[in-house]
Amino acid sequence: THRYEEVLEDGVDAFLARTPEEWETALEALIRSPERRQAMAEAARAKAVSFYSLERNAERFKELLAPAFNRSDTRLQLSRRKKRILFFNIFFPPQTIGGSTRVIRDNIDSFIGSNFATECDFAVMTSDNDNRRPYQLRVENYKGIPVFRANSPIEDIQEWRPFNERYGQLFARVLEFWRPDLVHIHSPQRGSASLMTACIRAGVPYINTVHDGWWVSDYNFLTDITGAPVEPEEALPSRPPFGKSIGRSLERRRRLRILLERSAAILGVSDAFTQIMHRAGY
Repeated sequence: THRYEEVLEDGVDAFLARTPEEWETALEALIRSPERRQAMAEAARAKAVSFYSLERNAERFKELLAPAFNRSDTRLQLSRRKKRILFFNIFFPPQTIGGSTRVIRDNIDSFIGSNFATECDFAVMTSDNDNRRPYQLRVENYKGIPVFRANSPIEDIQEWRPFNERYGQLFARVLEFWRPDLVHIHSPQRGSASLMTACIRAGVPYINTVHDGWWVSDYNFLTDITGAPVEPEEALPSRPPFGKSIGRSLERRRRLRILLERSAAILGVSDAFTQIMHRAGY
């Protein structure tokens, strides 16, 4: 995949096989040469330690957050308490569904297991997939950090809907109660872009990690219900879902763009997806 090609060097710390024949050739080379196996293993470990260790990820994340911290409330900047970062994702363990959930879980595990935790406190807000009663807010604990859960109504447009004011009101309650210095939003589905409007009203800066096409298309995975590809930010949506009009689709896109562009930072999960966002004008 693109992500492997971005981080691995073919023949140095991995073999990138694109066909069954290349796979067989790579396996045979490793079987025949214990020295090469050892050398590639050492190179892969050295890269992992240098670029992807808990400490290195904490340092990189701290660098990314610096601009947002600089925009935080001056009184909080002068406070002696640790900075607070509130994360949102559509799901969170033990409701481990989808790639973004694994990403945010790994992020949280990295942060609380590193020196970054001496400078920051963390909390998570997420949906409540096991609770069929919408807008019921409850709190759990994950490795010592609070996890706020609330679900929106289960319906077809649940993950398409751009705004959900009632959910935004719940999020505003969490902002008022926990008082974060920064909000980091991963996949906002079910919470909707009302998360960002709540941040703006509360004066809390937010950053976004973009995992899919929710911000730039009616279809999260950039394919319609027939499997046909959908170009992000297509000039005129040809087949909006759920019986929505072209006008509603364009208005959704326009309002989401305004809020995404107000992010203190926009992060992509891979170079390939970053290029998709660049094509969409970000």
